[in-house]
Amino acid sequence: MVAILGYSPQQITEAVQDMYTTVADMPDSNFHFPVGREALGILGYATSDTEALPEGLAESFAGVGNPFTAQAMKPGDAALDVEQARVTTP
Repeated sequence: MVAILGYSPQQITEAVQDMYTTVADMPDSNFHFPVGREALGILGYATSDTEALPEGLAESFAGVGNPFTAQAMKPGDAALDVEQARVTTP
């Protein structure tokens, strides 16, 4: 995320939320960052793990990291998908 001087944390948060909403709604738009399957590959997600994702989900991916390559998650850990408000386990 780029720090925007002169803007409040709330304004920055709203701008980021708007940007990710745009990615979800219009993933074919031009962005200054990779999205979709390209982003999944750049972040090191294994194709074997992502090939079964529904196309609408994969194309609107705009993640900024991969907790699996950073070994931040281990088998048995739980993750909360805040946007979808569901818990998944690796």
